[in-house]
Amino acid sequence: MKLDKNSKIESSYLLAILVKYCKHILIVCTIAFIASIIFSSPAFITPKFKSSVVLFPSSSNSISKALLTDQVNISQDILQYGEDEQIDQMLQVLNSNRIRDRIIQKYDLLKHYELDKSSYKYTKLYDEYSRNIKFRRTEFMAVSITVMDKDPQLAADIANDIAALYDSTCVEMQRDRATKALQIVEQAYHSYLNEIKIMEDSLAVLRGLGVHDYETQSEMLTQQLAIEIAKQNTQGIRDIQKQLDILAKYGTPYVSIRDQLDYDKLQLSLVKAKYEEAKIDAEQDLPQKFVISNAYKAEKKSYPIRWIIVLLSTFAALLASMFTVVIFDSIPTSKGRIKTMLNLNATTTDDVPLSETQNHSRQDEVEKQGCQDVTVETSHKTNVSSCVAHSTKGAEKTQTCDIKSSTNTKTVNNNPCNSDNKNDMSNFFEVSKLLDVMWKRKFHIIILTIVGIVAGVIFSGPNFITPKYKSSAIFYASNVDEYSEESTTEQMIQWLSSKSIRDSVIDKYNLYEHYGISKDDPFSLTYIIDEYNKNVKVSQTVYDAVQIQVMDKDPQIAYMMVSSMISFLDKKINDTHKSKFAEVLVVYSKAIDRCQNEIDSLTNVMSQSGMKLGINSMSALDVSSACRLISMNTSLAELLQRYDMAYADYNREYTHTSVVSEPFPADKKSTPVRWVIVVFSALAMFLLSYMAFLIVENIPSKKESEK
Repeated sequence: MKLDKNSKIESSYLLAILVKYCKHILIVCTIAFIASIIFSSPAFITPKFKSSVVLFPSSSNSISKALLTDQVNISQDILQYGEDEQIDQMLQVLNSNRIRDRIIQKYDLLKHYELDKSSYKYTKLYDEYSRNIKFRRTEFMAVSITVMDKDPQLAADIANDIAALYDSTCVEMQRDRATKALQIVEQAYHSYLNEIKIMEDSLAVLRGLGVHDYETQSEMLTQQLAIEIAKQNTQGIRDIQKQLDILAKYGTPYVSIRDQLDYDKLQLSLVKAKYEEAKIDAEQDLPQKFVISNAYKAEKKSYPIRWIIVLLSTFAALLASMFTVVIFDSIPTSKGRIKTMLNLNATTTDDVPLSETQNHSRQDEVEKQGCQDVTVETSHKTNVSSCVAHSTKGAEKTQTCDIKSSTNTKTVNNNPCNSDNKNDMSNFFEVSKLLDVMWKRKFHIIILTIVGIVAGVIFSGPNFITPKYKSSAIFYASNVDEYSEESTTEQMIQWLSSKSIRDSVIDKYNLYEHYGISKDDPFSLTYIIDEYNKNVKVSQTVYDAVQIQVMDKDPQIAYMMVSSMISFLDKKINDTHKSKFAEVLVVYSKAIDRCQNEIDSLTNVMSQSGMKLGINSMSALDVSSACRLISMNTSLAELLQRYDMAYADYNREYTHTSVVSEPFPADKKSTPVRWVIVVFSALAMFLLSYMAFLIVENIPSKKESEK
């Protein structure tokens, strides 16, 4: 068997190495096996027990819509399971700091996790909480709450409490909105009651004056007046005329108040229904979930799985030891040991061993032919050498040199056997060549790698990179309508990215000075916007909520900026809505003025006609004008009602965010991550120095160039 020097490591070569170092590999695997058993024991790895709760979200969040509405909608059925949207919302609420903080406080997890005396204790606490408590969507469209803890009973209690806290958290979030809605509806309800009472009192006064039913009384009195005129009953005529004068004076106010009262009573019934619904939503609550499986105390630990650790450790030790012995056998001090052993066993006709005399004669022949850079092998038993010249008829003489040594080696430079540099390039990238350079320059590479580590430690320090702290908030949109095809989440992101909110944050916290940007700089606006966009991120979470993240060198400012952005968002949306409702108020005001002017005009015409015509006034009234007056009074009442509703919308101060995770000041910086910088610096320095030495070692010396 013949080994080509440009070929990869053959299976026989690998097998020979394994046979040669089998004892060493076996010892390493045995040590790894025993060490994995020891270090996976409870003395080194704390066993943890797992408890889980599986639940479905409900489809309806409003009790009044689910129970009191007349509309049939399966999505509002209190017995219907929630779909994708409700599952995403449930997962977001379960991941909120509302539930997390309550669990941490109730079970004193800071002490339980033994972090009460450590630095950055709250950051570590939240990380430990996230590692031990997981929420996920199951393949059956349910939500699973999984808790891992060293105390099995505590794990079960935490899982059950999180499921219970989901209800209270949702109710708390919804009740905040329902209470404000109740206040608005209650105010409108009492306003209608007061207006109705005032109008009823006014009608009572008019009835005391004799106006009970304007249309019926006018018709009956007109008929009676005609009868009295026919009888020429002067006293009867005067009495009827007095009653007609009272109707002419108070009839119009009576009709207006009566029609407005009828309309307000109709609206009152509608508002009362809304009031009752809002009252139920604010004072009552229903479970927000369907619990499928409660958590229970585990009898067997779930972590660590020792057999997997032992198996993987032993297998890793096997691979590592095999890789190590292959590299070790390729190092120049041991190079050729296995290859020589393989060559000794070779029995092919092409590789016939040469005697020492033949070897010397062959070497002389090669030197005469000018074949240099040849490795001459000498041994007490065998020499493997070949610098064979082949010739064919009509063809030029070619040479192939392949002379290797296992003991004594002699090298002559400037090999003309190879007519091109292909073999040189392939030899450069051989594993043995790479290892040779690494071993030769090992001290230089180690020193430069240490320099890279030191530089990474120094230049990632606060003197060169300003540490930044992160604060974030997660919320859902509320009390907003979709303008086009976008979702309310996308709408919130667009609002938060608006110029007005950005400028409000910049002005409130004087970010020009905070970021060290001079306002006198002609490009200051561009710089401040770029810096703002780097530090402030608004995104959509995987659960279709809105997340605001602010990075700043001052953790308190980062926290306050997030809170302010939520406040500015509410104010911005309210101002925008208020401007639109103001336009509606202007339209209704103009319509009310036109209607009121026409009513006043008709009233004046009717009053003047009655005074001029005396006793014949009622018969001379224009019937169309009277009908028009009644119609205008009805229209005026409707316009006033709409104006009142628009005015209530104009003055409302809604919140447009349902905050799931409140922001808080961070106690540990988020950037830079120094260990990542140090690792990359060391790795980069190692690779650069190694590549540089490879290039240096491959550059021919001056002496070689002259030859």
